[in-house]
Amino acid sequence: MSYSNYEKLLELKKSTSYKVAKATGIAHSTLSDWKNGRSVPKADKLKLIADYFGVEMSCLVGNCFEDGCFSFAENEMQKGSYDVVFTDLWHDVGDGLPLYRRMRSYEDRLPQSRFLYWIEKTMRCYEKEML
Repeated sequence: MSYSNYEKLLELKKSTSYKVAKATGIAHSTLSDWKNGRSVPKADKLKLIADYFGVEMSCLVGNCFEDGCFSFAENEMQKGSYDVVFTDLWHDVGDGLPLYRRMRSYEDRLPQSRFLYWIEKTMRCYEKEML
């Protein structure tokens, strides 16, 4: 179970463990024990946490941030009109190139949207070196 994913969700929602505990009824000590590696919340608690953030439980235990953005692009973006899509998928150029290429494939499917990428110029230079 990934406490780091929980931390990312806290940051994205601009929330705190205190707020999560209060809203879900989960003891703050449960979240603290998870943070300190003493235990992992049981499935029923993870479900409450996931519901609080509006994500699937898999986001607390897997790689929701990578998978979630592609799932959103495949399923949700087609429903609406988005003027601009800003994408920041990678930690560094080495691990980001496949993600960059994958996200670029959505540009053809969503021609009404303008896609912007964090460190795109660097990605393009790195891509040329790889050819």
